[in-house]
Amino acid sequence: MNSKKSFRLISDSELPGFCLEHHFGLGSIFLAEGMQHTIATCDLLVRDMPLHRNFLVAGGLDAIIDFLKNLRYEKLLVEHLYKSGRISKAFAKYLKNFTFSGDVYAIPEGTVYFPGEPLLRITAPIIEANLITDQLIALANIDTLLLTKLARLRLAAKNVKCSIGFVRAHGIDAAWRAARNSTFFENMGFNNASASLRLGLAATASAFNANHAFVKSFPDELTSFRAAARSFPEAISPMIDTYSVEQGTKNVITVADELRTQGKQLASVVVDSGDLLEVARYVRKALDKAGHNQTKIAVASNLDEYKISNLIKEGIPADMFLVVTEVVTSADAPHLEMVYKLAQIEENGKIRNTAKFSTGKVSLPGKKQVFRNLKNEFIHKDIIGLENENLGDPLLIQIFRKGKLVYNAPSSREQRQYTEKQLKMLPESLKNLFEVYNPPVEVSEKVQELLKQLQTQHVS
Repeated sequence: MNSKKSFRLISDSELPGFCLEHHFGLGSIFLAEGMQHTIATCDLLVRDMPLHRNFLVAGGLDAIIDFLKNLRYEKLLVEHLYKSGRISKAFAKYLKNFTFSGDVYAIPEGTVYFPGEPLLRITAPIIEANLITDQLIALANIDTLLLTKLARLRLAAKNVKCSIGFVRAHGIDAAWRAARNSTFFENMGFNNASASLRLGLAATASAFNANHAFVKSFPDELTSFRAAARSFPEAISPMIDTYSVEQGTKNVITVADELRTQGKQLASVVVDSGDLLEVARYVRKALDKAGHNQTKIAVASNLDEYKISNLIKEGIPADMFLVVTEVVTSADAPHLEMVYKLAQIEENGKIRNTAKFSTGKVSLPGKKQVFRNLKNEFIHKDIIGLENENLGDPLLIQIFRKGKLVYNAPSSREQRQYTEKQLKMLPESLKNLFEVYNPPVEVSEKVQELLKQLQTQHVS
């Protein structure tokens, strides 16, 4: 392998091969057995609720659409698989002419949903449905994980602005996903130059944070603050606790006074350590006493939804929370048990439903839909039923029809409005950040009956 390429990010052209190699071998077997026209229906879902959670927020659809639209197998990958003995000669030819031709139904991004409910339903030739297994899980997993964590942060912070950092995310791609997903919420944004350029959105935090390293680069703190103010007088946000909060507050007020004589105003300061509630109150009082009541206070230091919820309840005088590690890694629940399960086979016009009966890992058969029922405009319950049942408002909507994209993605503004509306539909119990309640999900009688029939058929 070329060592110069070993540590770069995976490219779009490599994504089709970014899966367990046995999926290609299975494709060779399906083709050899004449099953290329066998139609499979598969469900992508989260098996169990992660720790401390009462709901999930659907994510990954945007990335999945892009993946399926552009799904092709490059000659170099196909030749590698063939020479490695992973695929047959006939399957190599199949891959070279591949395009996705299936139907896709999905729960739209930003939708509140629950474990066991299909986030995505694929109906496609079995070879196609099999080849995309690992990519679908990976793409949906990271966004669902992050959107769920960010939604909890939104509930905790209420209307106080949150700026999402990224430097300790689980890789550059995860950092990008965190920035992008933060735009789903009204009180949230990011500070990331490339994400800002890609999304066409301005950063939320001050563009010129005079951080600890910057402060220590100068002979003393006051000199550093003045240097920052000379270049960006109304856009700096000094960290005031590099050496001591008291001295930092005194120095920042000196610079704010000097800016005022020029008809300018210090934008904000950052509190990054200590007892955040006590320090923020001290700084607010000092700024107000000096006549700088318009200067805002941003608070940082390993914040998460639990800490922020408590700070809000205590009345912290913060105008913004700077959130990084605990949220972008979803530290309290850093993984989802997302799976992709075969639910139905169609061969020569005949339907055969399938299910898994392993203890703790039972999957549901049939081509399913998720039906939502509201009560007084709040989520009352969801019912997992067959697609032709009428048990409420269907959540799964069509995204691809015979390989053609038929879905128009919402604008950033529309997406925020949709996600905010979803959060408002949560009953108070499910908004609770500290206690866990059972998800309001039922399985229809018809789906249960299908499952019983299959158990009788396969388990003697």
